[in-house]
Amino acid sequence: MRVTMDRVGRIVIPKGLRDQLGLQPDDELDASIDGHAIRLEPRQMGDRLVVEVDGLAVLRAVGGATLTDRMVRDLRDAEQR
Repeated sequence: MRVTMDRVGRIVIPKGLRDQLGLQPDDELDASIDGHAIRLEPRQMGDRLVVEVDGLAVLRAVGGATLTDRMVRDLRDAEQR
Protein backbone atom coordinates (compact mmCIF):
# COMPACT_ATOMS: atom_id res chain seq x y z
CA MET A 1 0.00 0.00 0.00
CA ARG A 2 1.57 3.25 -1.10
CA VAL A 3 1.55 6.30 1.18
CA THR A 4 3.14 9.74 0.68
CA MET A 5 5.11 11.81 3.15
CA ASP A 6 4.25 15.52 3.25
CA ARG A 7 6.86 18.28 3.35
CA VAL A 8 7.08 18.24 7.16
CA GLY A 9 7.53 14.45 7.34
CA ARG A 10 3.99 13.30 8.19
CA ILE A 11 2.58 10.05 6.83
CA VAL A 12 -1.06 9.04 7.15
CA ILE A 13 -1.64 5.41 8.16
CA PRO A 14 -4.50 4.22 5.93
CA LYS A 15 -7.81 3.59 7.70
CA GLY A 16 -7.86 -0.11 6.81
CA LEU A 17 -4.51 -0.65 8.53
CA ARG A 18 -5.56 1.42 11.57
CA ASP A 19 -8.75 -0.62 11.84
CA GLN A 20 -6.89 -3.95 11.61
CA LEU A 21 -4.63 -2.94 14.49
CA GLY A 22 -7.37 -1.27 16.49
CA LEU A 23 -5.50 2.05 16.47
CA GLN A 24 -7.37 5.09 17.78
CA PRO A 25 -6.60 8.83 17.59
CA ASP A 26 -3.79 9.80 20.00
CA ASP A 27 -2.49 6.19 20.29
CA GLU A 28 1.29 6.16 20.65
CA LEU A 29 3.56 4.21 18.30
CA ASP A 30 7.22 3.24 18.60
CA ALA A 31 9.23 4.00 15.45
CA SER A 32 12.46 2.18 14.64
CA ILE A 33 14.67 1.34 11.68
CA ASP A 34 14.41 -2.27 10.51
CA GLY A 35 17.05 -2.81 7.81
CA HIS A 36 16.05 -0.38 5.05
CA ALA A 37 12.53 0.06 6.40
CA ILE A 38 10.75 2.06 9.07
CA ARG A 39 8.88 -0.07 11.60
CA LEU A 40 5.93 1.32 13.56
CA GLU A 41 4.56 -0.64 16.52
CA PRO A 42 1.71 0.32 18.82
CA ARG A 43 3.05 1.07 22.31
CA GLN A 44 -0.05 -0.30 23.93
CA MET A 45 -2.79 -2.46 22.44
CA GLY A 46 -5.53 -0.69 24.40
CA ASP A 47 -8.11 -3.12 25.75
CA ARG A 48 -6.54 -6.23 24.17
CA LEU A 49 -6.59 -8.30 27.28
CA VAL A 50 -6.20 -12.03 27.50
CA VAL A 51 -9.40 -13.69 28.64
CA GLU A 52 -10.17 -17.32 29.38
CA VAL A 53 -12.68 -19.13 27.18
CA ASP A 54 -13.36 -22.82 27.83
CA GLY A 55 -10.07 -23.07 29.70
CA LEU A 56 -8.04 -21.51 26.85
CA ALA A 57 -6.28 -18.13 26.79
CA VAL A 58 -7.87 -15.96 24.10
CA LEU A 59 -7.22 -12.35 23.08
CA ARG A 60 -10.31 -10.17 23.17
CA ALA A 61 -11.50 -9.09 19.69
CA VAL A 62 -9.93 -6.05 18.03
CA GLY A 63 -12.42 -3.65 16.51
CA GLY A 64 -12.44 -3.78 12.72
CA ALA A 65 -10.37 -6.97 12.53
CA THR A 66 -12.00 -10.06 11.09
CA LEU A 67 -10.66 -13.60 11.28
CA THR A 68 -12.94 -16.36 10.08
CA ASP A 69 -12.75 -20.09 10.78
CA ARG A 70 -11.76 -20.57 7.14
CA MET A 71 -8.83 -18.15 7.51
CA VAL A 72 -7.60 -20.00 10.60
CA ARG A 73 -7.81 -23.35 8.78
CA ASP A 74 -5.91 -21.94 5.78
CA LEU A 75 -3.18 -20.55 8.06
CA ARG A 76 -2.91 -23.85 9.94
CA ASP A 77 -2.80 -25.87 6.71
CA ALA A 78 -0.13 -23.59 5.20
CA GLU A 79 2.01 -24.01 8.34
CA GLN A 80 1.77 -27.81 8.12
CA ARG A 81 2.97 -27.96 4.52
